[in-house]
Amino acid sequence: MSSVRIILRSFIFLFSIAAIFAQQPAPPAPVPAPVLEQSAKPAAATYQISGTLVDSTNNQPLAHARVAIAPVTDRAELTTVVTTEDGHFLFRRLAPGKYTLTAQRRGYLTQSFDQHDQFSSSIAVGEGHESRDLLFRLAPEAVISGNVTDEQGEAVPDAQVLLFRVGGNGEAGVHVSSRASTNDEGAFRFGHLVPGKYLVAVFAKPWYAQGTIAGVSGHATRVDGSTVTTLFGGAHPQESAENTPSPLDVAYLITFYPGATDASVATQITLARGEKSIADISLQPVPALHLRVKMDETGAAQYAPALEIHLFDTAVFVPAQTTVSTNDGMTLSGIAPGHYAVKARDPRNGQTTIGSEREIDVSQSGELPASQGPLHVPVTATLQADSGLPVQNQISIQLHNKRSGENVVERLNPKGEAEFTGVPPGTYEISIGGSTGAFLSSIASLQAKPVGRTLSIQGPAPVKIALTLSAGQARITGVALKEGKPFAGAMILLVPADAGHNHVLFRRDQSDTDGAFTLASVVPGKYTLLALENGWDLEWTKPSVLKPFLPQGEAVAAQVNGKLEIKLKVQ
Repeated sequence: MSSVRIILRSFIFLFSIAAIFAQQPAPPAPVPAPVLEQSAKPAAATYQISGTLVDSTNNQPLAHARVAIAPVTDRAELTTVVTTEDGHFLFRRLAPGKYTLTAQRRGYLTQSFDQHDQFSSSIAVGEGHESRDLLFRLAPEAVISGNVTDEQGEAVPDAQVLLFRVGGNGEAGVHVSSRASTNDEGAFRFGHLVPGKYLVAVFAKPWYAQGTIAGVSGHATRVDGSTVTTLFGGAHPQESAENTPSPLDVAYLITFYPGATDASVATQITLARGEKSIADISLQPVPALHLRVKMDETGAAQYAPALEIHLFDTAVFVPAQTTVSTNDGMTLSGIAPGHYAVKARDPRNGQTTIGSEREIDVSQSGELPASQGPLHVPVTATLQADSGLPVQNQISIQLHNKRSGENVVERLNPKGEAEFTGVPPGTYEISIGGSTGAFLSSIASLQAKPVGRTLSIQGPAPVKIALTLSAGQARITGVALKEGKPFAGAMILLVPADAGHNHVLFRRDQSDTDGAFTLASVVPGKYTLLALENGWDLEWTKPSVLKPFLPQGEAVAAQVNGKLEIKLKVQ
């Protein structure tokens, strides 16, 4: 009996334990996840973003890449996953809304979904929106690399290398895209490049160069429009041991790939997606030149000269010169022959003096005279506000030189004026900064007649500009449609009336996956609104390029604080 009782008690104990475990919730069955995933929203949300990341050149899946989303309302709220072996990515349990989608991988450009320039398409998530099975094309980075060597084929370390991009971002011109220095082996590399056309230029100084200050007579010329006048001259140095140039007194001309010293014959490098190009450059020395500034009656140098060279649409200070003191002035040494802009600076504080800039062609050593009169124009811009809008001191006025690409910016003083001590003659476009929700409603000047937002400053008389600031801007939203259906990735372009003189009034966006777009901070006025399927490579700032598209665009009149909702047909 005792044995039976023991067995019965054991059975009752085990049954009790089983009953206790039966009351606990069973663990969920494991769900296979193709990616490392974190929920971007609470579990109650049920929508997804999924797709495949591929190489844009061959459509091969990209494994082990990082893909991230963030709500467009809070771009810092990132959720990141890693793609699987077949390039798949998945974000689950998402709330309805719009999300940015970005990807990055070694050897590829970091991109947003369907990115063009700084624009991309956000992903619409929710009922009726397709956010699954996206094809995300990631572009491999293009690279330009090379080696800089001297006349003996030896490496040139510490050379300055400039990379210029031809056009880009829908605009014409050639501008500096990036800068680099050669390493100890003379090598340089520009990575993470987008497809396009590029030029490479090199500034360097021979490591063995030893400047000498021998005879300094010579000549240079000033260029004033079509008139060329002699700035200085004199007899050539006597052929004597005292003023015979040293064979080590040499400099390198600015050299463009593959070896041109004339920018007009420099070779463009055309890069496709993922292409790697080699741009080796060999430098050849030329006799160095010396430019001297005499002492004034006080025994001090009249000004401290600095040289600048205009390469395409960019002004670059020449790094190869050395300023030394002499018994009778200051001398710039180690200069290669060429066309320069001379900027006179105050020797005491290094500030550029008014009316200091002039252009010269330098072919021999010589003397730089004092400034030949004011070639810069004093400009005063006065800003007034209507409708009781306060004018705040943080507001700045910008003059953009349309030819050189240079900007001149000044803040308002307590009197509501921006004083530009000297502006080179040219055509400028005016804009303001630091004033949210306001716009320039009028521009007036007796000395420089405005056309749209541009005005021509010629001088030499001072120029006064009266500006009026008004409150309120417009907002335009809409949907881009192709064959009656929402279209993603279209370039949305708001073109102002008289586009050639109102560049600052253009606005752009890219349609999202639901075709939606938004143009904010629109200055009130008349415009034409375009949706272009293949507009990203157009020079959209040129009126002649836009002319064929304008008749099919939508005419809009943006009003102060107005909101427009437009259905726009994609061209």
